[in-house]
Amino acid sequence: MLTTYNVIWKKDEEDNNKLEKRGKGINPCETKDKKEAECYISDYEELINDIEDLIEEQQINETERLYKESKAPNEKFNKKNKLSITDLSAQLWCEQQLELVLTTGKRKETEAMKLGIKRHEVLEKEDHIIIDVEVNTREESLGYRLLNTITLLGQLYECKKAREVWVFGIVRNYVLRGIIDELRIEYDRVSKREYLIISDTKTRKEKKEPSLAQKKTSAIQVQTYCLLLQHLKCGKTDYHKLFEIYECDPNFEFTDPHLVKYKNLTNLAKEVNKLFLKLPKIKEEMEIVYEHQGVEFSRNHIPYFYDSTLYTINILLDYWDGKRSSDVVEDSDKWK
Repeated sequence: MLTTYNVIWKKDEEDNNKLEKRGKGINPCETKDKKEAECYISDYEELINDIEDLIEEQQINETERLYKESKAPNEKFNKKNKLSITDLSAQLWCEQQLELVLTTGKRKETEAMKLGIKRHEVLEKEDHIIIDVEVNTREESLGYRLLNTITLLGQLYECKKAREVWVFGIVRNYVLRGIIDELRIEYDRVSKREYLIISDTKTRKEKKEPSLAQKKTSAIQVQTYCLLLQHLKCGKTDYHKLFEIYECDPNFEFTDPHLVKYKNLTNLAKEVNKLFLKLPKIKEEMEIVYEHQGVEFSRNHIPYFYDSTLYTINILLDYWDGKRSSDVVEDSDKWK
């Protein structure tokens, strides 16, 4: 069975001193394991019960005034031009909830979320072994992410299926990144060619499909995955910008035994790029699979349109750039 790596930062004083000498700080978001890093205070299901109190009419004007005087959210919340796909889906769900969670640091883990995390762990461990590794540089942390991508893309080509594949891309000076639940290569008898299928699994507490509002957040997830994969397949991804935003030296020489064969991030990125360029045509109809107690009960197909997806992403990025304030939910959506 294949092996992938879960990155854990070393915390001893000696390693911290080494980092200080290099003039680089540790991004708190990167100290979490893979699952938590993608979901940390950004998942749309992390709701605050008293959100309705914050959107009363008399407070909206005050919020607008404070917004004009504040820093852009990208800087205010220390995002450093790195956004997860769940950050974007959280915005579609309710930007003011996202902003409140980022401001207070409070988050609510629902029962459905716990079930979903457990289910994803089961599916991933059925697919490959996960080993914890300690790192003490940003270069090694990013290196392991890219190494996992190499491993799983290799599995995709050999077995026609891979789970938990990390993808990334640069859109308007932001790194957008996420983990795709499942990629499959299937042969279409009509067109007589292979297609790459993007599939995302959602665990439901009850055996029923979610609301339309929740479906929209899931749709932008898989649509953004498709956009990033298309850029990666066409060689449009700017790896140098990726290194810059992650504050990594692309020529820093690895000493970790699992990474040393690649020497540095530059060589590692070349291998990743070669594998993405080999992808078959990406099917522009993604799957969202709904499960209850580990059993699929519904499957939705989400169409992909490049222009509309990029248009939506740009509107969402306007918030992080401080070009607009967080949207207020309509009266009909206050239940969120």
